[in-house]
Amino acid sequence: MDNLKLTLIKLIKSGLTGENLGPIDIADFGELIKLTAAHHVIMPVYYGMLNSKVKIPDDIAAAIKNATLRLIYISNNQHFELDRLFDALKAEKIDFVPLKGSVLKSFYPKPEMRHMTDADIFIRTEQLDKIGEIAKKLGYVYKYDSDHETVYSLKDKLTVEFHKRLIPSYNKDFYEYYKNYWEKLDKNGGFSMEEHFVFCVCHLAKHYRDGGAGIKYLTDIYILKEKNQTDMAVVFSQLEKLSLDTFAKNIFKTVDVWFGDGEADEITELITEKVFSSGAYGKKSDRIIAAAYKKTATQKENRNTLRFKKLLLFLFPPFSAMAEKYPFLKKIPILLPLTWILRFIKVTFNGRVKYLKTSVKNFNLSTAENISEYERDLQAVGLDFNF
Repeated sequence: MDNLKLTLIKLIKSGLTGENLGPIDIADFGELIKLTAAHHVIMPVYYGMLNSKVKIPDDIAAAIKNATLRLIYISNNQHFELDRLFDALKAEKIDFVPLKGSVLKSFYPKPEMRHMTDADIFIRTEQLDKIGEIAKKLGYVYKYDSDHETVYSLKDKLTVEFHKRLIPSYNKDFYEYYKNYWEKLDKNGGFSMEEHFVFCVCHLAKHYRDGGAGIKYLTDIYILKEKNQTDMAVVFSQLEKLSLDTFAKNIFKTVDVWFGDGEADEITELITEKVFSSGAYGKKSDRIIAAAYKKTATQKENRNTLRFKKLLLFLFPPFSAMAEKYPFLKKIPILLPLTWILRFIKVTFNGRVKYLKTSVKNFNLSTAENISEYERDLQAVGLDFNF
């Protein structure tokens, strides 16, 4: 682990624990702030600088302080709007369970130290129409619907993802465990600490294997472990059902290397490099390779021909896709090659050549070598697509 990573981890630890871990010598504040911003961990880093008496250049100090005040304002707004939403849902007897960031924020020393892009709430699908009515009355605007969530947004204040499923159905190995989860909630209608822990590990694993997960996923694990209210035997018994027990042990070991007295090894270094290179929510290049790996693993695609097939499919989309853009094809299917030509002309003259080049570049990532390397790295930490 290089000095920049070590410094960032030390500052986060100082921020989370309140300890003075100084002296901390920061060689390049610019690079440190850039990495901090990429992972949305500016709050614990800033509090770490204060706790460890770091001498911050005036211009950097002013910028961080402004960012801190803004994030505190955002966090307070999110808290206020969530309380308002929860009260409205309770008044209409809507069943719901807060998830992830909206719960985890309360475990951190200060709630603003846990960045939250949006709030996740588990709901019953049969109550979704009523939830939509309540959200609209509170000023929320419907954004989109996906396999596992329906999203509403309150301008400049809060985006809420109402989860119809805890895990997307296309994550088949994890989905089975969570398919009928309303039946497994505790007597208070929520997650037990153990199940909340399991869900956080599962969510981390999902992002890690699908393209990457950032630093805050591991700080969440650290915070949960430090709560000392969790029966880890129960946690691991459930993680075994998800085939995530080995991955969890490797993550816990990495967290102990970062924030405790753990000794680094090849696996913790692999996880550290992956997490730091991922940014807050993973890398686009890794998402492309992960999707290719998933396809070769689950659909038995040949890795040596997959890239070529994807490129052909992009350049020459199937009849069904072209018929949506050119409805006359449904009556005259023989004109399919003509629509490919029209599409090429449209891309060229609409200034989308750059888009075409980017797409071709992305296809070039899906090489057999890249896929195999991705597979090896996942399996090394205890992950795979177990479909």
